[in-house]
Amino acid sequence: MLFTTKVFALALLFSPAFSVGVGGACGLHADCDAGLACLMKRDTSDEPIIKQCVDGG
Repeated sequence: MLFTTKVFALALLFSPAFSVGVGGACGLHADCDAGLACLMKRDTSDEPIIKQCVDGG
């Protein structure tokens, strides 16, 4: 579990500015309901990631 978390954290560091997941797949502390797309936005690597839940429609 710890190994997976480290890999995920490294993936976040090198991820593009925009990444999209669905439901619980977005971020370590996902708070989107199932069926909603979670948009993660980060303008620069030293800014916090902004999570936004959107209807995948």
